[in-house]
Amino acid sequence: MLSILYKRYTGITVPQFRKDIESIGVYVPGKPIDDVMREFGLTDIVKLASNECPEEPFTAVQEAVAAAAAYSHRYPDTMAFDLSGALAELHSIDRDNLLVGPGSSQILMSTAHAVGGPGTSAVFADNSFLLYSIITKMSRGQAIVVPLDDELRHDVDALIRAVREDTTVLYVCNPNNPTGTYIAPEEIDRIVAEVSSDVLVVVDEAYEEYVSAPGHRSSIVMSFSKPIMLLDAMYKAKSRTGAALSPRASAKSVAGTVTKLNSGTASTLAGTARNAMR
Repeated sequence: MLSILYKRYTGITVPQFRKDIESIGVYVPGKPIDDVMREFGLTDIVKLASNECPEEPFTAVQEAVAAAAAYSHRYPDTMAFDLSGALAELHSIDRDNLLVGPGSSQILMSTAHAVGGPGTSAVFADNSFLLYSIITKMSRGQAIVVPLDDELRHDVDALIRAVREDTTVLYVCNPNNPTGTYIAPEEIDRIVAEVSSDVLVVVDEAYEEYVSAPGHRSSIVMSFSKPIMLLDAMYKAKSRTGAALSPRASAKSVAGTVTKLNSGTASTLAGTARNAMR
């Protein structure tokens, strides 16, 4: 808006932006609770729009957040050294296989830029997490959208068939957002095994803790024949922090490459999360 007004009143030409910017969708978050209460004159409201944990952070987390404020005048630890070490120990994986950021959205964007670009494509389901489409366009890749099956689950065979020679990434949201359906661990294993090694399989498990079906298990305990990227979110079910600190399990080469394009930072909340895990 400021740039438009500047051009209107001074006659100076503003910078030229990408021609395809207008075609990129915008993620529209839900209204803040306070705004809704003021607009409709409400005093109590239950927010369901944003898939947030309804419970307030544990007392230990609130105490850790308060303690972290004493260090907020310092540059944050962008690599989240302590937190990544704790997560590596918790999951019995190498610290170098972890990438921590301020929410899955930031690292998904970094991943899309790392594997995307003109002449590439990305495969994902419809209807699934809205951001997959947005970041594919941001990275100038082509989206290959695969409809969910009749039970609103990922159609695994169709996803595998949709992969082309120019495909560089396949996103699997499991359980799926927003349908809440999931596919079995064996199906994840089949996707990883059957797609080309040139394709990065991203398994988004932001809501994994909510799956209660017998036999279900997270992909983090599975062994795969090739590198994958696994997304987890610490704030959905556990409410450990007020921010989304999302560990990513992958091969060193995958985590290291995406780190180069990851401009986000876990800030002092990374240390907060580490303290809250104790």
